[in-house]
Amino acid sequence: MQKMQYTSQYPDGTPATFGFRLDYPMIVGAGIGYQITPKLLVAADEHWIDYANTRGFSQSGFAPNGAVKGFGWRSIYATAVGFQYSVNGRLAVRAGYNHSDNPVPPSQQFFNVFAPALIQNSATAGAGYKVDGARTIDVVYLHGFSNAVSGPAYMTNNAAIPNSVVRNRLSENELSLQFRFKI
Repeated sequence: MQKMQYTSQYPDGTPATFGFRLDYPMIVGAGIGYQITPKLLVAADEHWIDYANTRGFSQSGFAPNGAVKGFGWRSIYATAVGFQYSVNGRLAVRAGYNHSDNPVPPSQQFFNVFAPALIQNSATAGAGYKVDGARTIDVVYLHGFSNAVSGPAYMTNNAAIPNSVVRNRLSENELSLQFRFKI
């Protein structure tokens, strides 16, 4: 990906511009689906996401110029299960659950204040409606359950500030509406 650029300031108020590369991690996954009945489909998958060896995620701490070198994430596993029930030829209802490891160790909370990827458990519910043979409308609601992690704050020389605590907490709600067209 392109180099990310952002503006900030030093503790004395002096403006600063920083940047770093953030690449997309390698993801290895496998899944299975099984049609239990003509109306009920069950699917499950497992993914390994390699943040620990990805530029922008693997490094941590401050660079000599005071810029954050990266997020310091570790690689994780994510497991998902989903169900789809076909009510009739036009309407399908869906539900799912996802659990993943937390990629952000406590020691890296300070560097992840603006990207606290802490959600470990989420549930989804949705429906799809076939308007006709070419058009479908899908709606999905996702709830990411709250999670919090604490760790120390750091000085620009990468030394932890004694007795400091940075606490990141995140929960998430999403609503998605999608229109699909077959050409």
